[in-house]
Amino acid sequence: PDFSYAGYRFGLAPLPDAAGVVIDAASYGVVPDDGKDDAKALLKALAAAATHSGKVTVQLPAGRIQIGEVIPLDRSHLVLR
Repeated sequence: PDFSYAGYRFGLAPLPDAAGVVIDAASYGVVPDDGKDDAKALLKALAAAATHSGKVTVQLPAGRIQIGEVIPLDRSHLVLR
C-alpha cells in the first residue's frame, strides 16, 4: 500500500507544538525497539492523561513501539505524538 500521505495533514505539514499537559510515555514504561508489547505501558500513560482536563499530549519515544491489543482513546483534546 501507498503510505506516502499517512500522518498529520497527509505528511505535508509539520507537527504542531505539544499543547497543554505533556505526558512522557517512556516514564510509564513504553520502550521502543525492544521487541516487547508496549500496550500495558501505553495504557498507563493514557490513564495518567485522563486525570488532566484540557489539552493533553502523550509524547511517544522515537522508534518502533509494538502494541498487541486495542488501545481505546476515549477523551477529547488528546494528541499522541
